[in-house]
Amino acid sequence: MYSKYQNKNIRIRSFIEADISTMCALVINSAAEFSKYLPWVTSDYNEEHSRMWVSWAHYNWQTQRQYDFVIDDVNTGEFLGGIGLLEVDFNNKCAKLGYWLGTPHTGKGFTTQAAGLIMEFARNELALEKLIIRVAEDNLPSIAIAKKLGAVLAYIEPTQEFHNDHWQDVWVYELPLVENDVVSKEAGKYFSA
Repeated sequence: MYSKYQNKNIRIRSFIEADISTMCALVINSAAEFSKYLPWVTSDYNEEHSRMWVSWAHYNWQTQRQYDFVIDDVNTGEFLGGIGLLEVDFNNKCAKLGYWLGTPHTGKGFTTQAAGLIMEFARNELALEKLIIRVAEDNLPSIAIAKKLGAVLAYIEPTQEFHNDHWQDVWVYELPLVENDVVSKEAGKYFSA
């Protein structure tokens, strides 16, 4: 597992057992926002859910199906959220990108920075060439992050996800990682040095 990707503000690292209670507290404190788009955030979320998440993250690393990272503050070590590469497809050199950030930490650029770091990991460690970002049509902060990273809207999946008591379209963005494709300056400035 990896913990070497960081910039001057944040780092991404593997989940460890010590993250369980901190993750649980952050998820519970952010549940009002999270539950709009993250089906795993339920009203009965508790420490056992976080324990299962950390265990599942370790299993996924071993099987190379998914790579989940903690986003934390490089100076204080504070747990800020999570980011991951989902449904990794080595044959087609792509994966889905998912992310969540605790409500107290939003609006500070941390998710965009973490995405820049995980893009570097995906390219350097896994030889991936493209990331897919699936976003509910009304999740404007996630759409803004995809655009900042240089992702391009590839297509719309009509009525694919049930959020906020109604079916929503899912906007599917593609984010190229290969050297000869354009990667936005916004994302590039967050790569580790």
